[in-house]
Amino acid sequence: GFLSEQISNYVGNSWCGRRVTYSVESSPLGTGGAIRLAMHANELDLALVVNGDTLFDCNLSHLFSNVNGGDWSTKMVLRQIEDCTRYGRVELDSRNRVINFGEKGHTGPGYINAGIYLQRKAPLDSFGTSAFSFENDYLANKLADLMIEATVCEGYFIDMGIPEDLARARHDLQNMKTKPR
Repeated sequence: GFLSEQISNYVGNSWCGRRVTYSVESSPLGTGGAIRLAMHANELDLALVVNGDTLFDCNLSHLFSNVNGGDWSTKMVLRQIEDCTRYGRVELDSRNRVINFGEKGHTGPGYINAGIYLQRKAPLDSFGTSAFSFENDYLANKLADLMIEATVCEGYFIDMGIPEDLARARHDLQNMKTKPR
């Protein structure tokens, strides 16, 4: 969509040795519609989806475990924090399946949606080609029809959705030492 050519001109057709393809919306489709469009355009039955305004240093190996097994629709990464007020609280059952997405404003510690998902294409097809929110229309409103498995990760986390946290992320990243991988 908006200024997408700046990304494609900068990144090109490969990044760090990986092929890059683009899915450009002709009109805004919301987060869910954009994911669905990209999966269909690239003929993907399964996709790793990462929010672009979140940084999270976490090990994703649990997210990819048992990918072909189970009846899950979505796997998502959660982060435990001291105060969920800004984010809303995610509640789990004893098998780490999501049973509720609490509203923002809940105070105290808990799990929050970290913005990293492993998503199957089929559950998104019920929306057709319409615009929809992945978080609200799909995850929260269709929760009763979905099987959402959660993985809890630790590590540096910041949601840069407000200017103060964007500035803090810039500062933190400039001061972090590169870790060998």
